[in-house]
Order: sequence, then structure tokens, then C-alpha cells
Amino acid sequence: MSHPIIYIIGETINGEPIYSSDKTKNNVHRVLRGIWNHRPDHDPPTWKDFFDYMYSHQMFMVGEDESVETIMEQVICLILGKRLCWTSMDEINTMKIEPNMEDIVEEFFHHLEPVTYADQLIDEIESEEEEIEEEEEVTKRKEKVAEVQQILDEIMETKDQKLDQGKYLALCGLLRDVHQG
Repeated sequence: MSHPIIYIIGETINGEPIYSSDKTKNNVHRVLRGIWNHRPDHDPPTWKDFFDYMYSHQMFMVGEDESVETIMEQVICLILGKRLCWTSMDEINTMKIEPNMEDIVEEFFHHLEPVTYADQLIDEIESEEEEIEEEEEVTKRKEKVAEVQQILDEIMETKDQKLDQGKYLALCGLLRDVHQG
């Protein structure tokens, strides 16, 4: 099974990577050719024409593979050097498409560092391991809180309801562990 070449093309405001693939590049080229085939060079299409063509041909996501969930608008903004959170699509839509845009797209992808399929799998495994560790940590904290509750219940069940030194130290240790965990 052939896997697409995946690139990190930017990052979100939260620092999450934005992925794209070689299939994305091919889709951009295909749409550019499609809209330029119906236009003379002296009357360049706009990015609105690009997106209209793309949506009319149902190319909503940038890749045909499941590993890329980036939308085409994000990719085009990054190719044009626009910041995602500060750029309105209205601004992009009115821009004329350069006649050499296919070369610009090619150059953009050429300068990206590909993420290998093995890297993707490693990232996914590490992410899953981190989630498991976090779940285990939460479980341990809940267990310690349950122990605290048990000690307090035992104290309340005694006749004099007093906290002796042993139980006090046990409570302190458990609460410290919950606080540091």
C-alpha cells in the first residue's frame, strides 16, 4: 500500500501542526489547471473562482487520504504567506491568481520537510501513550482520594472521633501525593 507524502505546512494558534500531503499539491495543481483552461492569460481568475471550482467538484478536504484533515482554505492561505487567524477569506477570494501559481505551489511544497509514515505512526503511538499515562495518573489520584475518604470515615465511626498520629501522617502523605500528582 502506497502512503502519501505528508508535510507539516504550518501550525494553528494553539501550536498544533497543520498537515498537508502530496495529494493536496496535486489537487491544487488540478484545480489551477481547470480554472486557467477557461481563462485567457490577460484575465486571471480569482481565488473565489478557485474555491468555486473546487467545491463544484467536491474537493472539500485537501487530501484523499485519512491522514490529512486540513481544509483547502488553510493550505491556500499558507501558500500565499497569509496568517490563518488574521486573514479573511474575503481578502483571499478577491485576489487574482498569478499565472505562475503552479510553480509557486511546487516551490512551497519543495521547501517543506516531509514527515515519513513511520514518523506519523510514532507520533500517534506517543500520543496514545501520553493519553494512557494521563488516565493512569487520574486513576491513581482518585484511588488516593478514596483512601483519604476511607480514613476519615474510619475516624468518624470511632467513639471519640479523634485523629491519631498514624492516621494524621497517612492523611498527610495521601494528600501530598494527590497534590503533587
